Amino acid sequence: AFDEANTYKIGFVKEEYLFLSKEETTFSFLTSAKLLSSLITKHKAINKESIFGTKLLTRDVLKGEINATQQCYIRCLKKEKNCYIKPAGYYLVAYVVASYANLKAKYLEIADYIKKDNLEVDKDVYEELIIGDWAVDNENAYCWKISIKLKDNEK
Repeated sequence: AFDEANTYKIGFVKEEYLFLSKEETTFSFLTSAKLLSSLITKHKAINKESIFGTKLLTRDVLKGEINATQQCYIRCLKKEKNCYIKPAGYYLVAYVVASYANLKAKYLEIADYIKKDNLEVDKDVYEELIIGDWAVDNENAYCWKISIKLKDNEK
C-alpha cells in the first residue's frame, strides 16, 4: 500500500505552470478526454514527464459535488507562453486511495478535516490521478493527489 495514502499534510508548494482547457460545467469521462486531447494538440505539450490533472472549485468539491465546474490541465516543465500559473504557497495536500466512484466520500472527509482544523482555503482544487488503470487492475487501488491552496494567512 502507498505509505502516504489517506493522509493530509500542509506544506509549501512552488509555483507550477499549467496549460488549462476551457471550463466545463458538467463532467463526463468523454468530455475530459476531449479537453485533454485538445490541450495536447494545441500546445504539443505531452512528453514522458507530463502530468495531467483537473482544476476544480473548492466550494463544489468540499460539498461533494465533484462533477461540477472543472478544467483539465497538463503541467508544463517550465513557464511557457499562455500557461496558467498555479500560485506558490501553502497547500493542504492529500493522497487518497479510492475509485473515482468513491472520490466524493474522500472529498467530504477532507472537508471535515478542514472544518475541524479551522483552515481557510482558496478557491481552487488540483486533482491528479497518480496511480490509475495503467498500474493497477483494481480501481479501488487508484491513488489521487488532491491539493487545496490555503489562504495566505494560513500555515
